[in-house]
Amino acid sequence: MPILCRDLNLLFVMVPGTGCSGVACLLCDQFGGERLPNKHASLDQIIAEGALTRTEVDQLQVFATVRNPFDRFVTEYTRIAGTWFDEHFANDSPRSHWIHDKGPRYEKWKRRQQQKARERGFDSWLIGTVRRYEIRQFVRNPLQYRRRLDLLAYPMVEGVDRLMLYERLESELKAVLRDAGAEAEFSLPRRNVTPGKKSDYRDYYSPRSRAFVEKKFGAVLNRFGHSFDGPVAKS
Repeated sequence: MPILCRDLNLLFVMVPGTGCSGVACLLCDQFGGERLPNKHASLDQIIAEGALTRTEVDQLQVFATVRNPFDRFVTEYTRIAGTWFDEHFANDSPRSHWIHDKGPRYEKWKRRQQQKARERGFDSWLIGTVRRYEIRQFVRNPLQYRRRLDLLAYPMVEGVDRLMLYERLESELKAVLRDAGAEAEFSLPRRNVTPGKKSDYRDYYSPRSRAFVEKKFGAVLNRFGHSFDGPVAKS
């Protein structure tokens, strides 16, 4: 659910796999945050679904988090191939309602994804996922193909006013809140941690998969200051 902090004129867009659950809980618990429908709605979806109007959005500072794609791809794979979805499907607590709301067809689809990811392993899953997405985008709209491919590495950033780096998330969130006029002294909670993920994402990559990501996303990686060996290469 995107988080609206009316008193601070802030709207937080929740990009999956970027620590967004911890930020959302903090905003709701300490800064008057209000959860809008559809947990991982992009800014365009928020407007299209009527949660906010374009005029209302224009009066807010919209912010979100970006994470090194090398790291985020591993998080996505570990969630698909591991037990993360199993735990959500088996859990009836409020934190898992979003997945139950999608219905049984969604669970069947995710189970198929899970089985395929486990069979293929990380390298084949990653390369196959990117290539299939690339082909779909090129067929649908070749003029927008490159922009859409970059959004696979950095999703849901279009229209966002301010982007926080996951690798410095607590300090950057404090800066956002202070700039909005809030007292921002806190320790950011860790929520929705990916079970089974190794501490160093680089352990998942072979020379082939590393080179593949660098070739496909080199320009956008440079734009955001991310690299394989350094989570944040530049400020």
